[in-house]
Amino acid sequence: MLLILQIGSNLYRYVKTLGMAFLQHMNMKFPVIINKFHYTYKQDIIKTL
Repeated sequence: MLLILQIGSNLYRYVKTLGMAFLQHMNMKFPVIINKFHYTYKQDIIKTL
């Protein structure tokens, strides 16, 4: 059970890092859209927590 949680958190961290890198990459191409999306995304996370 603990192993599953550990793998899950590692996977989550990996996906998060990948997502951030992807967002930064896209940010160079479409700064306005991404910033708007990123802001609403952050607000959703804060609401969820």
